[in-house]
Amino acid sequence: MVNAQIWLDHWYPHNGTCLRKNEKDWGNKINNFGKSRSQITHLNLSDQGLSGSLDLSDFTNLRYVYTFNQTGTDRLEIINKNEQVNVALSNWMDINPFFVEEYQNSNQTCQQKWEEQGFAYEEVKEWFNAWEGVFPYDGLNLYAWLKNEKKIDAQWVRNNVDPNNESETSKLFEKWLEEYHEWVWLRDNGTCPYCQRFNTSLEWCRDCNAKRFQQDFDKWTSGNEEIDSLIRKSQLEATNPSGVIEWIPYQEFSKIEFLAQGGFAKVYRAEREKGDIFIWNHEQGKWQRESNNTFVLKVLNNSSQGITKEFLQEISNCRTAS
Repeated sequence: MVNAQIWLDHWYPHNGTCLRKNEKDWGNKINNFGKSRSQITHLNLSDQGLSGSLDLSDFTNLRYVYTFNQTGTDRLEIINKNEQVNVALSNWMDINPFFVEEYQNSNQTCQQKWEEQGFAYEEVKEWFNAWEGVFPYDGLNLYAWLKNEKKIDAQWVRNNVDPNNESETSKLFEKWLEEYHEWVWLRDNGTCPYCQRFNTSLEWCRDCNAKRFQQDFDKWTSGNEEIDSLIRKSQLEATNPSGVIEWIPYQEFSKIEFLAQGGFAKVYRAEREKGDIFIWNHEQGKWQRESNNTFVLKVLNNSSQGITKEFLQEISNCRTAS
């Protein structure tokens, strides 16, 4: 073991500047070479085998002290340190090696990102033990969500979640995980610039688009209330553009060409100047549409004999497609 204070005074002299070059570990890129003690904000003591005590009182701007892989951490004591110093004495690599890696192309390590979210070493260690050492995908956001939204901690998971998912609390936890994944899906779709709520799919806000469709309900009709109701329902409930059904007057189609005849319908190909609704163009204040304007049309046999559930289901299934 190396005496910590002697080592520190040699490499970081009181009346001089730092002599260490390329001071860094796997995740923390630090360059203190040529800096005085008062200029240093991050201090890396990793892999030095230090023991004893350290007086850091004249490191007046120090914020972080790193001791990853420090074999003597149980004998290393930081004394007279600035109150703002965060001493990373615990070896986060004991939990998982990824903690010293860069977090999602940022200039922070994973450990720093977890600490930024309010997770201390012991708390993270408890979470990993609760999951039997398995790091779940998107673990930081998952743990933060469970902690903030469901007000549970690792001890609750360890005491209440059955690996066989047979208990009621285990089923509840599984339901929470599904809720979390739905939240992530919504989060990744961005937020609506109008209502500031999560989009229900990429650039698609169900609530705002439903209002836009509703404003145009009096501008079209199929001539049949049941069909109109089906179309309106699809437009009000669509969580993405593929769920939208539109009423398109027959005269808007051109170049109609017969393709085939089946047991329930005749099938045609046709073209239309406007394609399917894609997203709402916020700058232009109108629907942006797909560029493909080729459609398949079906003429249903016996459709004039009355509206049945089967007929309406067929209409729903026959949503305009390219």
